[in-house]
Amino acid sequence: MDKTLVYAEMCSEANEDLHTLERSEKWEAGDFYCVTISSGPIVLVLGDAEDEPYEMYHPIWMLRQDQLQDIMLPDEAVSIDIMQLLEKFFDWLNETDNRGKRSMEQLWLAFVMNKKFNKDWNGEKWILLTST
Repeated sequence: MDKTLVYAEMCSEANEDLHTLERSEKWEAGDFYCVTISSGPIVLVLGDAEDEPYEMYHPIWMLRQDQLQDIMLPDEAVSIDIMQLLEKFFDWLNETDNRGKRSMEQLWLAFVMNKKFNKDWNGEKWILLTST
């Protein structure tokens, strides 16, 4: 799991778009999140579904790779296997400049943002891609 500040920033900037998807607002056991306290940002994981991060710290949901892949899978009624999803991911990797992305979570988040919202990470924020 990528726990870097770069990935936390990517997730923070993607937060508004990602909340338009099916994910409920309720935190789940195993969710990673980043909060900033007086000593700086730290990444935590929820150990129990009954727990919730302290909202006063404005927690940033840091998606795991499996959560990002779930976002890309269609509804249960439509059949797609993981191999088809991986083919789409690898095709996207081959046609996209992904230099600077250092983890699978960063790559999968960039894939989700590109395919669902037509956005790309410029190192600081998600930018809307223009049609060519």
